Formats: sequence, structure tokens, C-alpha cells
Amino acid sequence: LRQAGILTERAETLSKAVDAAGSGRFSVVVTAPQTRDGSWKQLAAAARRCRSPFSIIVMARTFDLGDWAEAWNEGAFDVLDLVYELPRAVEFVRRALWTEYLNGSWPDLSIPDSRRAS
Repeated sequence: LRQAGILTERAETLSKAVDAAGSGRFSVVVTAPQTRDGSWKQLAAAARRCRSPFSIIVMARTFDLGDWAEAWNEGAFDVLDLVYELPRAVEFVRRALWTEYLNGSWPDLSIPDSRRAS
């Protein structure tokens, strides 16, 4: 994502990611379905509570159709197969950024280059 010119920030834990995502600084959050300290669903709950909502892209090594449907129902913007779709991840993030911009959910227009993903 950085090589594509998208500003990124990495969170060491899911709880730090939830705090950062809830700050309103981000338009898109990219995450694994499960981390050591929780599930991506905690990010989805944070997005619903936020004044400045954000899109979530879940990237998984193994994601069956049932998991994919559940992610969509929980509010994920998209679910990517890490093995096959990683080369297109930048395209998916840009699409999510554009969607957030069109929906008026852009986080902070005072930042000169505000294309941000976590």
C-alpha cells in the first residue's frame, strides 16, 4: 500500500487498531479475520459507533463462502483471498477510499494527502 502512495499506519494489537480506527483518521482499515487478541468484528462494531465511519477490508488465507457472507452482513466493505487477491489489494483499497469519499465519510480534509488506510 505504501508503494502505491497510500498513507498507512500499522497497529500492533487489535485493541490499538480499534482505538486508532475510532479516532476518525482513517477511511479504510485492512485486517485479518482473527488476530491474537480478537476478531475483525470488533473493528466493525467500532465503525458503527464512529462519528466518521470507515470501510473494512478483511484479508484471509482461508475464507469460505459462509465466512464471506457473514463478513458482508457484519459490514465489511470487501473480503479478499490473501493467496489469490493480494496483488489486487491496492485496487480494492482505492475502491474503498473512493466509496468513502463519495459517501462523505472522508476523515480529515486538512491533511494534504489524506489517502489513509490502516
